[in-house]
Amino acid sequence: MNHSRSDSHSEAPQPEQPRPPSPAPSASPSVRYFEDDNADLDGSFVISTVPLDPDDPISCDASFVGVDDSFCSLEAVQDGVTGAQLTSPQTTAPAARCSPLTPLTSPLRSDVPTRGIHGNLADYADLGLVAIPSELLVARHLVKLSVSRNRISELPESLCELLPNLEELRCNLCHLKTIPESIGNLKSLITLALFGNLIESVPDSIGGAVSLRYFSLAQNNLQSLPRTVGMLTELRTFKLSNNKLQEVPETLTELSHLAILELDGNVLTEMPEFLGRLPRLHKLELGDNRLQKLPDSISSLVLLTRLNISNNCLTSLPEAIGDMSKLEEVHADCNQLTSVPNMSGLTSLRVFDVGQNRLTTIPDAFGLCTCLTDFNVGYNDLVDLPSSIGRLRNLQQIEIKGNPRIRIPIEVENNGVDAIKSYLQYWKKVSPSPSTDGSCVIL
Repeated sequence: MNHSRSDSHSEAPQPEQPRPPSPAPSASPSVRYFEDDNADLDGSFVISTVPLDPDDPISCDASFVGVDDSFCSLEAVQDGVTGAQLTSPQTTAPAARCSPLTPLTSPLRSDVPTRGIHGNLADYADLGLVAIPSELLVARHLVKLSVSRNRISELPESLCELLPNLEELRCNLCHLKTIPESIGNLKSLITLALFGNLIESVPDSIGGAVSLRYFSLAQNNLQSLPRTVGMLTELRTFKLSNNKLQEVPETLTELSHLAILELDGNVLTEMPEFLGRLPRLHKLELGDNRLQKLPDSISSLVLLTRLNISNNCLTSLPEAIGDMSKLEEVHADCNQLTSVPNMSGLTSLRVFDVGQNRLTTIPDAFGLCTCLTDFNVGYNDLVDLPSSIGRLRNLQQIEIKGNPRIRIPIEVENNGVDAIKSYLQYWKKVSPSPSTDGSCVIL
């Protein structure tokens, strides 16, 4: 595609006229649209030639749009070419920058087909709807439906009966209070995104949606889950953040494919031992609860790469955590920890955050975590740092402030990571010498 604006015109360039609306997508099955729910707040569309497993980039064969706090983009995967940033099908201008909290009606959404039904996709997001439009209830061919960011308080029972082919149903940031009892009739449903509603319970019939892989109920008013969620054996991602859950049912252990479990922002006081029976879990979010201890069985999560237990009431961590060789991130800040276990087995650890606890020492074996790049022990009661930190050649950021009894001179601390490592090695006569690339800075 030629993107030049001056190839055949000799006269002075005229002001650029607004482009006409993009044509509706071809009926060809090689181009498919769906809402990105990776951050739950975004409503951008992704063009893909292959079916995607939403929010599961590990198993995703196509390029999946990434959304962070400031950047949203569209990516195309057509004819085997991946990763092309687009703001419309006719241009390669940079993608828009915006906050994910802003409804994406412009400029990003202006570059995808207009609202309505397009082939097997129906996009009715951001239209101020208070009910499901009647034309949707006769569109039996629909595979993907978005009614996000409207004022819809309920989905009609007939929706799940009249649209039997739905694979994606997204009703994020509406005013939903209930989930239809007929939801279990959607045997082909893969994605169910109900983030940011007023839902207080999940019907037992949810167990009938046996094809579900992505299920988001984050930011609702849930106090419990039905045991039938254990029937969702294909589920890969389960988002339950910011609800009022006090416990989780043991039937979760039936979710043998579950890779991402988000339970942060609830009122959990303990996690049961059966947590360890989720063999494929690689991301576990338990922050902002009221946890007083973690089960020893957590060490059975041998594929876990990220553990977030920040902002709880933990006084200790299971010793077996120190043997979880796949673990890359541990976020345990803002607890009441007085000690940390021997971490010598954490050979993949990159981020270790135990700031704002009650630690007095860090084990010397910590220096064996040679992949560590970010280390936060700020605002504890440390008297000393282990000299083995001087051997952490990949360390880029270290936070030690807020430990008034620590023995590192302030002038060394202010000179950054390399200065601290050199000081520790010199002070305790430890070798080898630290990295001196000068690229690291103290937080």
